[in-house]
Amino acid sequence: MNRAASVLIVDDAPAEAMLTREGFKEAGIDAELHGETSAREALDYLAKIAEDPTQVPDLILLDINLPGPSGYDVLRFVKEDTRLARIPVIMFSSSESRSDVVRAEALNADGYIGKPADFSGYVEVARLLESYLPHR
Repeated sequence: MNRAASVLIVDDAPAEAMLTREGFKEAGIDAELHGETSAREALDYLAKIAEDPTQVPDLILLDINLPGPSGYDVLRFVKEDTRLARIPVIMFSSSESRSDVVRAEALNADGYIGKPADFSGYVEVARLLESYLPHR
């Protein structure tokens, strides 16, 4: 039996994480969504699951501005760990700064998406992200 696609959402804003979850649901995307609220939590989680390929997420949706280490630190960790490097990492931020986009690209992010202003935007983001998920 195939498992649902899995997405790790790393965002310290509960309302935005909830909108992301609801966007996936509204878009009809069958995905198991796991959330972490800080870079430290995400790093600990990823280090733990890296040992078991069946637990590694299919996609990471990563905010930049997090308490403690930043989203860039998580991105660097993922892309430097051979067990995790294949995971697409999409930076998902309210920052529209060109320097943030350039830095994410330099660290091998697979994409950069600005956070939407309304719920319909979250649904559209979910539909866009579906292309990164394996077909089950």
